[in-house]
Amino acid sequence: MVELIKFLFSILAMHFLSAPFHGLKAQCNPPMGEVCEESGFFCSLDELNGYACNNPSTVPSPCQPLCSQGGVGHNTSWWGFVTQGGDITITLNVGACDVGQGLQYGIWGDCHCGEDVACSTFPCIPPNGFREIKANLIPCKTYYLWIDGCSTDVCDFTLHTSCGTLPSLGSIGYINNLPGAIIDPVCIGACNVKFFVDPQPGGCLPTYVWTLDGDEVAGNGEEVYLDFPVEGNFKLCVTAYLGKPGSGSICSQTAPRCATVKVKNISERVGAPRALCWEQVHPNGYNWHTQLIRTSGTYRERITDPNCCNFDSVVYFKVLERPKPPDVYHIRCDKEPYIDPLGNAWDGCRNKFEITLPNSTDPYRCDSAILLTAAYVDISANFQSEIVYDTLVYHPNIRIDHPCNVGEVYYFSYQWKLKSDSTGFVLSADEHFMPQTSGDYILDAQVTCVLGTDTAICVRRFEEHFIELEEAKAPTLLLNKYVCPNDTFWANAVPWGGDFSGQFNWQVSGGQIISNPDSSSVQIVWNLAPGTDGKVEFYYRLDSINSKTSVCPIYTISPQAAGKNFAVFGKLATLTSRSKLPGVWSAVIAPFPVLINDPQSAVTPVHVGGFGTYCFEWHAPLKHCAERDTVCITFRKITTYDPKEGPKIEIDDSLSRAWSSRNVNKNDESIKLLFYNRDYATFEIQRELLTDARMDIFDIQGRLLNSMEMGEQSLPGNINVPLPKFAGVCYIRWTINEEQFIFKIFRLPE
Repeated sequence: MVELIKFLFSILAMHFLSAPFHGLKAQCNPPMGEVCEESGFFCSLDELNGYACNNPSTVPSPCQPLCSQGGVGHNTSWWGFVTQGGDITITLNVGACDVGQGLQYGIWGDCHCGEDVACSTFPCIPPNGFREIKANLIPCKTYYLWIDGCSTDVCDFTLHTSCGTLPSLGSIGYINNLPGAIIDPVCIGACNVKFFVDPQPGGCLPTYVWTLDGDEVAGNGEEVYLDFPVEGNFKLCVTAYLGKPGSGSICSQTAPRCATVKVKNISERVGAPRALCWEQVHPNGYNWHTQLIRTSGTYRERITDPNCCNFDSVVYFKVLERPKPPDVYHIRCDKEPYIDPLGNAWDGCRNKFEITLPNSTDPYRCDSAILLTAAYVDISANFQSEIVYDTLVYHPNIRIDHPCNVGEVYYFSYQWKLKSDSTGFVLSADEHFMPQTSGDYILDAQVTCVLGTDTAICVRRFEEHFIELEEAKAPTLLLNKYVCPNDTFWANAVPWGGDFSGQFNWQVSGGQIISNPDSSSVQIVWNLAPGTDGKVEFYYRLDSINSKTSVCPIYTISPQAAGKNFAVFGKLATLTSRSKLPGVWSAVIAPFPVLINDPQSAVTPVHVGGFGTYCFEWHAPLKHCAERDTVCITFRKITTYDPKEGPKIEIDDSLSRAWSSRNVNKNDESIKLLFYNRDYATFEIQRELLTDARMDIFDIQGRLLNSMEMGEQSLPGNINVPLPKFAGVCYIRWTINEEQFIFKIFRLPE
């Protein structure tokens, strides 16, 4: 077969040589070409090895410049060749030249000056000189060697080559990779239908010839695009060759590969079933050509494909259900955020927080989501202590600060250790710790948090320095806090923990310790004046450490415990004792029945049966004295109230004079009580133009004890009124210009 191909091409070559062809010069064998497209052709560089000729061309190269090195073409000669590819070397030996300028030469990868492969133009190769060029060539690709005379010089030359042997072609694979050689179906009217064969091995680039029913079609590559306007079966063939048929050189050719193309009317095409994600369909539907798909089903659409085929596309669409988000639980002891599968961080407390995960579900890569429930364990302690049965007990009060409250459950465990113990021996696993001695202790508090399917164990260490006196409660004081002036009482302090060998510290206000002060019990004599308060303070001291301080207030009798007299409108008033002692209210002057709501309460409502003046006594008895005082209240008819004048109130302990609250002016008062003691009371009469004044003294029962009349010659001025010799309450009534003023006096005992 090979011999037959050589014979046929030898006949074809003889035909070309005998025909008139201006592009070839006969001085060389094979002849050179004056233009690239009409050059002679060699099937390998081996055929150019030893090739001798000259360059009688009269046509300059169209490439300006000649190559990447520069140069100008004057009389360029061309030769085409192919190789098996790889590194090659071409050496040009220059002989005698007509003008003595020499030659320049090179290789192009095409005839359009677009692929400069190698060249040598500067300086020119002088007569009797030589130069070589090297290149790396693509297998089976056609290259073009050119030689040009410098300044139109014509020289004899000889070519020497290395490598670049004859390439060979492998058989052509199946068209469109279809072993059955049937291409079916192709619709009527199809355009730009692609047909192809696999490339040659090793990167070889031959020339392909495609024919359809024997007629050659355009395209000489591995692919071809054809139109089919009519129905029928068509035979498509392809072959490949190396060489240049126009120059009579065919270096290698493959056997043709054929396939049958069946062109027919195609009414419909059934596509593969398709799945649509929930988010692709909802809420607005999935747009498929002219239709909106909302539910699963088979859909049909008339379409025209890129190859100009008209047909019904039939596809079954399955609309997938929305994925149900799974619950994800996240618990951390260090507030580390949750990282979702897409790498996003979510911090803080979360309760079924939905996180969307786009394109995350297999196999369709639909959107998915998770419901994140996250909690963080933040442990703190509030150490407290107490005495239980003479034993000091410490309570760590471990708590969770800022709990998330998203359903988490906490379990606590404890390990108490001595800080100085390097072995880490656990002294107690109880929550409440009873240290044997003072010292530095460690508490490892472990919190196990359970949230859904997740569990976290968090441990936090606390260090505490336990000092018994500092942690213990304040000492207990036992004493009587209600005393009479000059009373003497004992005060007792109760230590904890049995025997105590420390120092006792007492501080007394309003009294004096008359026994040993460094003792758990001291005797105190009280010198409190009536109406003043005292105080007892106590703390222990042991090894330069003070315990907490206990404080107990001390109260004695008050001379004006019942308060000042006053008047009200109506039959309801409030008794208000200023006393700090436990006592009782009783009515001492009551023209009508009286109801005291709570006689033993210092502040209590009182109801009377009729209008008038009532007097009430507050009595607080002690062992050696008693607190007694009275207050008188005038209950008046409400009908006497004139809204134009405003509300009326009682002032200055007066039981008979009412003043308008908006008209009261202290400078207008007629008489003032300046001072009183056990012997007398001093009054100041302020009003001028007085005609007469009378003073009467009554006891608490209203009996007249003394009286005195004064003329205007002795007024105004300060007047000392002698008081009764008995201790208790008396009333002094002044009548000035027929206007009465009543003052209550509490005479102190001797």
